[in-house]
Amino acid sequence: LQLARTARTSGVLVTTDVDAGCGADNALALIELATHAVLSEHALAALAGTTEPERGLRALRARSRAVLVVTLGPRGAMALADSDIVTVPGIAVDAPLDRNRVNTIANAEIADTTNTPIDIHNAQPTIIMRPRSVVQSSSM
Repeated sequence: LQLARTARTSGVLVTTDVDAGCGADNALALIELATHAVLSEHALAALAGTTEPERGLRALRARSRAVLVVTLGPRGAMALADSDIVTVPGIAVDAPLDRNRVNTIANAEIADTTNTPIDIHNAQPTIIMRPRSVVQSSSM
């Protein structure tokens, strides 16, 4: 949390990815500090007390001015920016699924605030923020 506080006071974007099973107090504290917070549908339901994504995002708005995003699996995603809701449909992909690679990518939790593409195979040192802790990774 201290790293997120320092980043915010320095004008740096702070992003976090909150999933189900994260400690609610730490998750909410990090969301309050974030400029951009991405939550799984299950995490949003647990933190906001509703299974309706729009209602959940609006409930979290009382705690955070961040751009709030909820991922909805194959249904896409929904974001709350200021008071505007934006929805993005899911994209059907017709390709063989390598579950091992998908899990590796999904668990990388890379946060890039430079607006540049990330090559996950040759990643530079990246700050990874998780609700339970703040970890610095020197390589992927």
